[in-house]
Amino acid sequence: MAALQLYYVTQISYFSILPLLLPARTQTTVVASEQIWYWTYLVNWQIGLNGWPEMPSLGHFCSLAVEERFYLFWPLAVFLLSRYTVGAYVLTPARMDALALQSVAVFASPKGRGC
Repeated sequence: MAALQLYYVTQISYFSILPLLLPARTQTTVVASEQIWYWTYLVNWQIGLNGWPEMPSLGHFCSLAVEERFYLFWPLAVFLLSRYTVGAYVLTPARMDALALQSVAVFASPKGRGC
């Protein structure tokens, strides 16, 4: 909870207080026009769609955005997927570890070509 509060204190400081202290045309004014992405934890989508901002002073919050959505959707995924015990063994997402290991084995083989 403290991390969440610190995140919003940072947002308020950056978008409300810092522009008053710094002259116009700084990176705060550039990022302020895109602040909705930061308030909604969607900055990673904005970066994915448009690339890194010209002045990525808050770009490091993209990892926090990914983490927050994981914590939002993971309980729902566990709840829904726990009902499909057979699916946990046969569905493609459940077998990604084996597929990834096979891919590593292909590239680690002496010829680098697998079979």
